[in-house]
Amino acid sequence: MKFAKRMDRFGEGVFSMLAQMKYKRLEEEKESILWQLNAIRLAKESLVRANAELTGRVSPQINKLAQEYMKTLTADRYTAMQLYTNFEATCRRDNSAVELDKLRLSTGTRDQLYLALRLAVCKVLLDNQDESVPIVLDDPFVNYDDQRAACGMKLLREIARERQVILLTCRRP
Repeated sequence: MKFAKRMDRFGEGVFSMLAQMKYKRLEEEKESILWQLNAIRLAKESLVRANAELTGRVSPQINKLAQEYMKTLTADRYTAMQLYTNFEATCRRDNSAVELDKLRLSTGTRDQLYLALRLAVCKVLLDNQDESVPIVLDDPFVNYDDQRAACGMKLLREIARERQVILLTCRRP
């Protein structure tokens, strides 16, 4: 009987020791996970600050340039546009106070708006590079009528004075 009690106590001791070891290992894992979580939070905060700084620095430049491009692309029919921090864009017709979002624009005008924004982003972000980076466009005028395509080509010719533009298209010149 004494032996059985000793074995029970021994088993309890071994179980207690194993439980303590497992508890210690779980505590170490918890500490590691908390350290990683803190690192992720710090990284996120840094990225949010950097994004806000970058957005504050380049958004006004992109807005201004995209608005100029939009005027050229639309032959001055749309003279104002706005890019918001959530990357939504609106534009206004000449002499109109109504902002039109992408859902209220024709497919061709919407494509003009997106092209104006893409080209403005390229110019703002790539102009500070040591080497000139070409712009490659794959059929950007696919939804344009002839007048829109002519305005688009006019803009690309202006941009091509400063940077190489490679235009891939199925349209005949």
